[in-house]
Amino acid sequence: MKILRFDAPDFAGQLRSLQRSSEPDPNVEKTVRAVLQAIRAEGDEALIRFTKKFGGPTLSAGDLPVRGKPKVDARVKEAIATRSVTPVTFRWTRVCTRRSGCRGKDRH
Repeated sequence: MKILRFDAPDFAGQLRSLQRSSEPDPNVEKTVRAVLQAIRAEGDEALIRFTKKFGGPTLSAGDLPVRGKPKVDARVKEAIATRSVTPVTFRWTRVCTRRSGCRGKDRH
């Protein structure tokens, strides 16, 4: 860490050397736009490729969370559409995921 002292002989010159532009480097902006465009077009494959290229962790498609609208079969949609307003007792089951393992247990 460099310490600047206001009473140093070249304080003004040292201070000027720290002045930076608030505008991003045009080359960086161009690269970021290209990366985002590729990820929008190619999806996870591009995300994994650029993560590796720029020194991030080695990823596979299985490491990425699934996003988007969940698929629900017709019976579940019908049950939701015709749900009753009366209280219902639900049966809890074990929930297992790759990240958190299994938790919960059967109960009535």
